[in-house]
Amino acid sequence: MNVVKAEIIGLLVMFAGFFVLHFIFPYNPDTRSGVPFDFRVIITGLLGGAVAVLNFFLMGLSIQKMTETEDQDTAKKVFRAGYRRRMLLQIVWVVIALAVPFFHGAAGILPLLIPTFSIRMNGISQAFNLNKKTGTDTSAKDDSEPGKGAV
Repeated sequence: MNVVKAEIIGLLVMFAGFFVLHFIFPYNPDTRSGVPFDFRVIITGLLGGAVAVLNFFLMGLSIQKMTETEDQDTAKKVFRAGYRRRMLLQIVWVVIALAVPFFHGAAGILPLLIPTFSIRMNGISQAFNLNKKTGTDTSAKDDSEPGKGAV
């Protein structure tokens, strides 16, 4: 569920960014310049978000199937096969988002990056919270730094 929540928040931020950029750089269909903000951007973003969530769901299924396997070599094969299918799914979506004129390429690709960004930010947040709870100071200077400390 965390991936779905992060994807929804990320999509809202992306749509807000498109909205602001559209007013700064309005889209001109004659010259095809500027940033559009219309139903195509929203539909493409939602479809890209669905592909991103589906990717993580399929990864969970692949890991579950891998852990049920007793043989380590078979488990590796299962995970690799799942990885290849998930990458193929994303590549096919990127090609569709870029090739089909109805879709907006950037609005289709950016949602694929949201779950990974969210997971990394969550890890960084947990690391900072752990340091605060244990009282460790990660910003302490090292005395062996040149020009610092004892002479």
